[in-house]
Amino acid sequence: MRLAVSAVPLAFLLSACVGADPYQQPIDSDDDMGSMDDDDDDSGRPGDDEVPGDDDPGDEPDPAACPSADFGAVAQLQESAAGSQAADENDPNGPKVHFVYGMIDEVAGVELDLWDGYGAFGQGAAGPGNFTIAGADADPAECGVCMYLFSNEAGTERVFLATAGSVDVQSITGTFVASGQNLEFEELDLATGALMDGGCGSRVGSVSFNAPVAQP
Repeated sequence: MRLAVSAVPLAFLLSACVGADPYQQPIDSDDDMGSMDDDDDDSGRPGDDEVPGDDDPGDEPDPAACPSADFGAVAQLQESAAGSQAADENDPNGPKVHFVYGMIDEVAGVELDLWDGYGAFGQGAAGPGNFTIAGADADPAECGVCMYLFSNEAGTERVFLATAGSVDVQSITGTFVASGQNLEFEELDLATGALMDGGCGSRVGSVSFNAPVAQP
């Protein structure tokens, strides 16, 4: 199952709720996810043994409500970062995945992953070019050009994959420079990694990435 190259995007979305540095606290285990509900957490949410009190139930977030549907033209991403790593941790000299991500606002972010040997790069290594998101690149299990949208609106975590639009990649070495246009997103099932039947949708009219590539 593939959702994104790492758990970092989910970490920075969750940390937006607690004011932590998202890039210093990646969430990559069930224990870390569970810590969000501890009594001493800073999120303002009650722990397992606390009683919420007499708050109006109407104030609680509705997990069924879809987040913002159209982000339009994203002027500039915040807290962008980029890197590359082995696609298979057991084969450090094998195919790689190159990634760049950043925040749209306090509760939403985008990530572009380029996978050697998948989708548009099925015949070799990922690299610069102009790509239309269709076919394998609109499939979460097969995409080589994988554009993700992350949302933590109303306290509900969601991940989306672009299933239409275009991506222009100018550089993935030194500085990762890329952009996306007319991106249409469909929600992913976080349990299976597949597109969710009846899930939410979203759209980004345009977005640009420009971040130095961290050395492994």
